[in-house]
Parts: sequence; C-alpha cells; structure tokens
Amino acid sequence: METLPTRWFELSPRELKALLFAACAILFFLGGLNVWNRAVYTEEFEIHNSSESLPTPERIDINAAPAYELQFLPGIGPARAQDIIEHREQHGPFEHIEELQDIRGIGPATVKNIRPLAICSQPE
Repeated sequence: METLPTRWFELSPRELKALLFAACAILFFLGGLNVWNRAVYTEEFEIHNSSESLPTPERIDINAAPAYELQFLPGIGPARAQDIIEHREQHGPFEHIEELQDIRGIGPATVKNIRPLAICSQPE
C-alpha cells in the first residue's frame, strides 16, 4: 500500500508543477483581460494631457435644478438635495448661495465648495 502524505500540503513534484502551471495560466489570463479592458475603454474617452483648461460645464441653478442635478454639487447627496428642494418650496427661492447654510447639514465649508459651481436665479 502506498502511504499518504502526513500533511495535506505535501505535494508531489508533479502536483507542484501542475499547481504552478495553473497559477501562471490564471495570472496570464487576468493580465490579458486588463490589457483588453484598457484598450476598449481608452478608445471611448478623449484623454486630455495638455495644460490648457478644459471647458467648464454650466453652473447649477439651485432655485431650478431637480434633485439629481443638485447631487453634482460637492457635499450634496440625495438627502441634502431633497432638503434643498423642500426648503425652496417652503421658503421661496434662494437669494444667495450662503442661504444654503439654513439647511441642516450644510455648513460654511460646503457652501465655499459649492459657490463656484452654482447660481441663484431669480424667478421672473
């Protein structure tokens, strides 16, 4: 009778070679997958490596923007966006960006980050 190894991790040289081959095959496959993903996704997007400034998007009007647009502002998630909408429905349109501080959870630091990206239009 053949004796079994005393520990499960004692592998024969043939088994070690097979395990090493399988590990290399998996790593080779994953590396190829990474190269393929990079090739596919970089073709879809234009990459800017120049020092010239990129065009700036339109500013978000906090008096007219729906909740999903307000979430593009830094520090504004779904709950804060809904709070902004409820505040403007209850108290009327904002006259200044700083009035966002009246909403719980929005402080001076958040307003400072929002200021360059938002406007307060006045209804006609």
